[in-house]
Amino acid sequence: MSILRTLSRALLPVFLLMLPLAWQGEVLSARFCVDPDWAPFEVITPEGRHQGIAADLLQLVARRAEVKLELVPTAS
Repeated sequence: MSILRTLSRALLPVFLLMLPLAWQGEVLSARFCVDPDWAPFEVITPEGRHQGIAADLLQLVARRAEVKLELVPTAS
């Protein structure tokens, strides 16, 4: 299975939860946490930013759904 397909399947539940709510015309925010050390898929930088392939996909969906994302830092 390709990496992109794996990530897409992992993020699908997030997309499905966010999109119907965004269509109601409300500005929503969603809190999320990630694996902080799973490069190149996702990492938390020393500045506290979510970066990587999964971060790019999540930001793309959030922008299109007009959902503000809030990262909840985790140690693991």
